[in-house]
Amino acid sequence: MDACFPRGIWPPNLCSLRIGKLKKPILEWGPQNFPISLVELSLYGGEDGVSSCSELSLLLPSSLTSLQISGFEKLESVSMGLQHLTSLQHLNFWNCPNLKKVSDLQHLTSLQDLSFINCPSLKELSHPQPHTSLQQLSFDRCPNMMDLPEMILPSLFRLEIGGNCPKLKERWSKSGSHWPLISHIPCIYIW
Repeated sequence: MDACFPRGIWPPNLCSLRIGKLKKPILEWGPQNFPISLVELSLYGGEDGVSSCSELSLLLPSSLTSLQISGFEKLESVSMGLQHLTSLQHLNFWNCPNLKKVSDLQHLTSLQDLSFINCPSLKELSHPQPHTSLQQLSFDRCPNMMDLPEMILPSLFRLEIGGNCPKLKERWSKSGSHWPLISHIPCIYIW
C-alpha cells in the first residue's frame, strides 16, 4: 500500500476503490487523504485486527455513497465510526463471521440499501428511530439473526431473507407471527 501511494497521495479523480489482501494491516495505515471524488469503497479484510467499525473511521471519507465491508474475521460490532457518512446510500457486509451486532445507523440519513451476506454470528440489528430513506434490506446466510427492527420496516420497498436464515424465516414468512408487520412491503423475497 505504502509503495503504491506514499503518504496517502491518491489520484485526484478516483471514484471507486477496492482494497484488500494487503501485507500491512488496515489498522496500521493511519488516516488517508482520499479525494472527495471517491464515492465507492470496498474493503476486504482477512485476519485483520479490526473488531469494530470505529477502528475504520479514519479510512472512510464522508463522500462515500457505497461501502462494502467483506472478510473481516474479527469484526464484532458496528455502532460508532460510520456516523459521518451522511451521503452513504449502500452499505454491505459480506463474510464477517464474528459480526454480532449492528446499531446506531440512524445517522446514515441517505442509506437506501443495507445487506448482510454470510454473517453467521449476526444476532441483532438495532434501530431505535424510524429510518425513512431505507428501501432495501437483505439477509442471506445469517442463521442467528432473529428479528427485524420495526422502526425501519415502514419505508422498505424490498425485503430479502435468503438461504440459511431459519429464525427470520420462521417469524417473517407468510405463515409467521410477524408477517402483518411486513405485508405492506411491495417486494418480499423469502427463500
